Amino acid sequence: MPKHATAHIEDAELKMNEPASPEEMERRGRIAAELHTLWNRPMKEEEEKFWRQFDAELDRERQAQS
Repeated sequence: MPKHATAHIEDAELKMNEPASPEEMERRGRIAAELHTLWNRPMKEEEEKFWRQFDAELDRERQAQS
């Protein structure tokens, strides 16, 4: 793999290890809320479990930043 390609991968890995900014956390929350409203049907049990886990993860990240 070319060196310039691996540099981009390394940059992405570094960003993933850093805590998200409060602005990024707010953006993620808005995206999650938008996705919830897009679905015009009852959620399946698996989907509900996924969203509970997603919301819990967002809460953990918010608390870690505080």
